Amino acid sequence: VDLGPHLDLIHPGQLVLDADHTAHIVARFDGTMREVRASLGDPVKAGAVLAVIDSRELADLSATYLSSSSRLDLALLTLKREQALWEQKISAEQDFLAAKQAYAEAQIELRQSRQKLKAFGIDDGGIARITSQSDGSLARFEIKAPTAGVIIEKDVTLGEAVAANDKLFQVADLSTVWLDISVFPKDLAFVAVGQRVRVSASGIKDSTTGVITYIQPLANVANRAVLARVVLKNPDGQWRPGLFVTARAVIGESDVPVMVAKDALQSYESNSVVFVDSPEG
Repeated sequence: VDLGPHLDLIHPGQLVLDADHTAHIVARFDGTMREVRASLGDPVKAGAVLAVIDSRELADLSATYLSSSSRLDLALLTLKREQALWEQKISAEQDFLAAKQAYAEAQIELRQSRQKLKAFGIDDGGIARITSQSDGSLARFEIKAPTAGVIIEKDVTLGEAVAANDKLFQVADLSTVWLDISVFPKDLAFVAVGQRVRVSASGIKDSTTGVITYIQPLANVANRAVLARVVLKNPDGQWRPGLFVTARAVIGESDVPVMVAKDALQSYESNSVVFVDSPEG
């Protein structure tokens, strides 16, 4: 990208993960790690199964759901029978009303057990599978990737006990990264949201550009610097979170007939010159 001749401010910066595209994956149940299917550095798709936990707590919730479902079916059959008997004047209305109330209570009980499963991350498909599983598999819970990306952290081993809310994996989409720049008070007047920034780093041949998307309203109490953030596209993965980079914020531009890089200037016979290719050499 040719930015043209410009006046810029140079700031130190650090690449960090794009928090909007990073997910911390935790255990929702206490249990034992039954399978581990993903490793550090693996690319994963959204919904991919990373690990499987055996959980007694999930087994209890599943059993309660199945019991509530069976009780509802029985209550419905009883209600239909009592309604038919009452309409035929064979049984009392009181029996029909009692069966109707029992059916309503069974509906509430099933709805509550279903909501408990959903609160622990069991979706409609998972709840439907519970009804087709054998008793031995009711404890099985799959840990899935909520978003596509790369596994950058893994803290789980096969057979270990895990507790609810233990952090198991971290998945990050590295196609974009954040650049956090420290802007000191003397330069704040020249920095604004939407401003172009050119980024370079030692060891990376090509520079890249981005725009400032956020300026922190508070200054750092330690060094009085203000954080400015740039979102960088990272299709090749060369801009790695953790790297320190140099950010040049463009604060002015002008049109000139010829532009050359500053490092192309050479001192020759007390003059500043630039060597160029010509037919003579």
